Amino acid sequence: MASEVTPRPYRQQWRRWRRLNRLHFLVFFLPLITCLFPGYNRFPKNVVEVLLAIWLLAVAAIGMVTIHFFACPRCGRAFFHWPIPGNRCRHCGLRVYEGA
Repeated sequence: MASEVTPRPYRQQWRRWRRLNRLHFLVFFLPLITCLFPGYNRFPKNVVEVLLAIWLLAVAAIGMVTIHFFACPRCGRAFFHWPIPGNRCRHCGLRVYEGA
């Protein structure tokens, strides 16, 4: 008896979204993690300001790609909508990780 294989048509798209989402959280918490190491406050103030500006831009850019520009795997339109992302596509009703 042959076992039936479940189709997973959107697996690659959801993997990409999960990877970007994890990267976003990592970049968001990176400054807090660096505060745990001794000597983090030995940098000059202007260097810290530049690093924080770069961090802020990275968090915003990755967040925009992850949340705002992620296309629904089924219909191709924007999956998440600001201010409330939700757990399903507003256009076709695909749930998060459905078909993965």
